[in-house]
Amino acid sequence: MLIVVGLFIGCSKDEEKRMKPELSGVTYSECGGFKSRIIVPDFEETEKLVIMSAADGYYTLDHTNVLFNCCLPAGLSADLTLADDTLYLSEKETQPGNCRCLCRYDLMCEIKNLEEGSYVLCLMRDSIVRGAITLFFNDGMHEEVLISELIE
Repeated sequence: MLIVVGLFIGCSKDEEKRMKPELSGVTYSECGGFKSRIIVPDFEETEKLVIMSAADGYYTLDHTNVLFNCCLPAGLSADLTLADDTLYLSEKETQPGNCRCLCRYDLMCEIKNLEEGSYVLCLMRDSIVRGAITLFFNDGMHEEVLISELIE
């Protein structure tokens, strides 16, 4: 009986050691993106997501040229949820803007405590799925994903 109890306690300790992935360091540019000070050709306005490993279990995500309302009374924010093998990255206006125009922004964030492996990254705007892609998160990762090529 003691052996069985010991096995259950051992399993729960392993589960406790595994940390949940979390999103941190969410920052965003002013209207026009961080590169807005430089005049660039139209093809540079392509919306893309760049994911790079920064350290073990730590990744940076740069989403460039993402469209949001021109007026952002409380800025932009993002949330990350892991369900099975799917990472749900939801980007949103913290408080909805009310202007009748859109603007390109660059949105940056960091994922911490993500174990190496294959995950489906599902990009969302609020609760609306924009698309998904399967990626292998590992040390040395550098992926550039065109948002137009995500699978819906």
